[in-house]
Amino acid sequence: MSKTNSQVAHIWAQNNGGSGKTNNGNVFFEHGAIYSYGYHFPMAKFLDDKTVLINNDSYSPSTGQQQSEMRQALDYDKITRLYCSTELIKIVADSKLPHLIKSRLKIRQKELQADAISKARVYCMAAARRRAAYLKDSDYNAAFNILQNLVELLAFYKIKAHKPVFDIMSSILNDRDSLAEKFSADIERAAKKRRANDKKRLKDRQADIEQAAIDFKDNVPMNQIKITALYDNPLILMRIDGDNIKTSQGASFPVDHGKKAFTFIKDCKDNQREFLTNGKTINLGHFRIDRIETNGNVKAGCHYVEYAEIERVAALLGL
Repeated sequence: MSKTNSQVAHIWAQNNGGSGKTNNGNVFFEHGAIYSYGYHFPMAKFLDDKTVLINNDSYSPSTGQQQSEMRQALDYDKITRLYCSTELIKIVADSKLPHLIKSRLKIRQKELQADAISKARVYCMAAARRRAAYLKDSDYNAAFNILQNLVELLAFYKIKAHKPVFDIMSSILNDRDSLAEKFSADIERAAKKRRANDKKRLKDRQADIEQAAIDFKDNVPMNQIKITALYDNPLILMRIDGDNIKTSQGASFPVDHGKKAFTFIKDCKDNQREFLTNGKTINLGHFRIDRIETNGNVKAGCHYVEYAEIERVAALLGL
């Protein structure tokens, strides 16, 4: 006999253990958790005989209908409901044993609280911009519920939320005017820290780029060079490798071709003459020169090589 989504939800709601699913497998349950379309979206999970954790997120219209049928199947007179996000319920649903759930929640507590505070901040900042009182209340209530849901889930496993969570909840209830100012200061501090980190990363990246350029020019083996830094260099570099000239972007062409090309490139520069491939072709192995500018810079395919680098390699070749 085929089972509808609603029927499977009602069987799950009895919390008698076991597993079950609809004929097409779109809704199924096991280990006290009921899912929509796969393990990626647990809709709810029994934490014990009298407590169920419900996913408060939405996913799609069809999943929304399944969530509605799941809620209708629960006996709210006998069941305590806790609510949470998809991320939180996955931690719970993926851990089959209660002590594992508590352990994983404690390990990720700081991260989970930071995420909840970030989401609550969005609602509080939106509320501060509202004019209509009922819209303000709606946003503040949404922020409060996000934090309260986390506090209640942690409390179920005898984990106490950290002080900043309770401070924000208290401010939502008693001192809403201070929240926008507090969060604005938090955002500015975070932005300042991010700018400092970006500046440091840029400095470190530039140092890596410069070192990679030195290593490449010194013919250090490629497996000993930081390749990402070499590719990040806006300048195309070249080096001599036996009978070939290799570029920092992985192209290669014969030294003989390079010598002939350099003579022509130098002539263009000395006479302030631009060259565009049009009938006449200057080959560099499998590649060809598309343009030589009056300053001697060369465009060949995706490579744009400055004259200073061309002149440096030419000197190494004794030209």
